[in-house]
Amino acid sequence: MGYAVWGAGHRGEIVHRILGGDAIACFIDSSPDKQEKPFCGKPVVSYAAWKAMGSRDIVVVSPFMSADIEKTLDSDGVPYFLLDECPPEFMGFGIQKAERHWDSLLAKVCDHAALYGVSLYTVWLLDCLKARGKEDVVLVRQPHAQKALLDRLSGLPVTDLVRARKEGRQLYVCFYDDCFNDRIMPPSFVDLFDLSKGIVPHRNERIEKFRGSQKGRRCFVVATGPSLRMEDLDVLGKNGEFCISMNSIFYMFDRTSWRPDCYCVSDGLGIDIWKQKLLELPLKHIFIGDSVISLDYDSLPDNFYTFHVMTGRFWRTSPGVSDDFAARVYPGNTITSVCIQLAMYMGFSEIYLLGVDFNYKPGNQNHISSGDDPDEPTFSASFVSESDRWVLGCYKALRGYAGKRGIHIYNATRGGKLEVFERVDFDGLFGRFEPHGA
Repeated sequence: MGYAVWGAGHRGEIVHRILGGDAIACFIDSSPDKQEKPFCGKPVVSYAAWKAMGSRDIVVVSPFMSADIEKTLDSDGVPYFLLDECPPEFMGFGIQKAERHWDSLLAKVCDHAALYGVSLYTVWLLDCLKARGKEDVVLVRQPHAQKALLDRLSGLPVTDLVRARKEGRQLYVCFYDDCFNDRIMPPSFVDLFDLSKGIVPHRNERIEKFRGSQKGRRCFVVATGPSLRMEDLDVLGKNGEFCISMNSIFYMFDRTSWRPDCYCVSDGLGIDIWKQKLLELPLKHIFIGDSVISLDYDSLPDNFYTFHVMTGRFWRTSPGVSDDFAARVYPGNTITSVCIQLAMYMGFSEIYLLGVDFNYKPGNQNHISSGDDPDEPTFSASFVSESDRWVLGCYKALRGYAGKRGIHIYNATRGGKLEVFERVDFDGLFGRFEPHGA
């Protein structure tokens, strides 16, 4: 079975790493610059050129936001897999550690097995199991599986859930949807989607010391929206407020003496761009997502704390909230969510958001810095709309989780469009406002 990978970038490279070069015929990318040279040793072509080839390869859609691509492929009747329907490790999150435990994963599957879900992950599992001599394994199609994809996979053993149960097969959940997921899992089923549970040891025990360490206190989550003022950072510093910040905030360090107590970053492209800057940050606690395949996480300095990123299509439509930051974190398409989950893990009972504008506009400067933010390029309106919808769902999930635990999240941002959390006046939290530089 051959594949054409849509996206000659970071995620496309991960697909190549997992499937191997022999399985991939080419990469599809709309960028003319990328079409001029090979990627991972394979040609890069436009979608129109690929269609003209008359190829019967299955397309692997690697981009994070892919609604427009899916519409195109559906319209043309092209079968495809979505990378973000696979476990986070297949998208590169913690893949370095996962690769050392593939044997443990495969050993979990018995001979008379049924793998729930038809996806790139389950087809890969099926091939690996067959290579180990486990021939009596079938795939169980999920509701609403693509007809074009099932037709193309007609040579594989694909069945339905009722028949798999009648045959007495052991069921393994390898695809999260509304039927089976991390909240709905029959006791007799085995979860092979969340690999952080008993297969890949992603848990970072060094983070455990932060659990409940700030119980009952208040903190500020400082984002990088354009509404953020240097005067506000000075006030936070002068009042000794505990702050958690993120991403490109370090570009502000030459304009204020304020520094965050904790810093978070999880975007793979951002980590890759800022790698050297991150290593030079004069901060005590840097929390970094396991998002980059080229970074040697084991060699990071002691002030770095690696956390496992849990992301994918299921959690973007049914957002998760971590109750154990040391084991896993659900970013929900925004680093602000990671910071809020860290704050709750540390025991803060009042969390104030600052600089969370939630007002991204294509083509505008959407961050206070004018540095090399990975999301500053112009995205399409549909991309922004899709992202905003998922981020909004994430914020609502955080509000619900916090409310059940007596944790209050307030929005102290000056302006912006985030109305999920109760608004408070930033200046009113401190009394007299101190001007910048006073």
